[in-house]
Amino acid sequence: MFWNRANRVSQVAETMALNRWGSIEKFLHFNNNEDRQEENADPLHKIRPLLTHLNSGFKTIPMGEKLAVDEQMVPFKERSGLKQYLPAKQKKWGYKVLVLDGSDGVPHNFEIYAGRVVQPPELPDVGASGKVVLCLAQPIPKKENYKLFFDNWFTIVPLVLALAQQGIHCTGTVRGNRLPGVNLMDFLN
Repeated sequence: MFWNRANRVSQVAETMALNRWGSIEKFLHFNNNEDRQEENADPLHKIRPLLTHLNSGFKTIPMGEKLAVDEQMVPFKERSGLKQYLPAKQKKWGYKVLVLDGSDGVPHNFEIYAGRVVQPPELPDVGASGKVVLCLAQPIPKKENYKLFFDNWFTIVPLVLALAQQGIHCTGTVRGNRLPGVNLMDFLN
């Protein structure tokens, strides 16, 4: 995209030719392919050390008290088993990245969606979307008046209760089918 006429970024395109980048990309490795274990293989094994390094750096950035968890798309149309299609997004094809951001837009934690979320044993089981929030919220200091915002894909009652036990305030829109035994239409009358 940096070399494409429509999206050209002169700082990159004038510094390095596209063919040179292709050569570097071909031989750039962040992890030893021999270390990969086939059972329960991490689909991001090749770049996991880079992701871990980036996340550890993000976690050192001071946090404001207002934070948000959301998904972002990294545009990508080539062949990949991790590529997602989200019709509601402006960029419909790409990698889905789940991010904990501050109100200033600075990321503090992130994870690339790889099709499954492993349940950490130290966290309560709050469903797939709730696990995402609890995993991303781990660097948030507990019981220090932090406020976490998220949309209706993440909002479920067990998640709100788990965050409340950690002393993290949260706000999220809620889908009617995620409130067992509650009919939202009763509140409108």
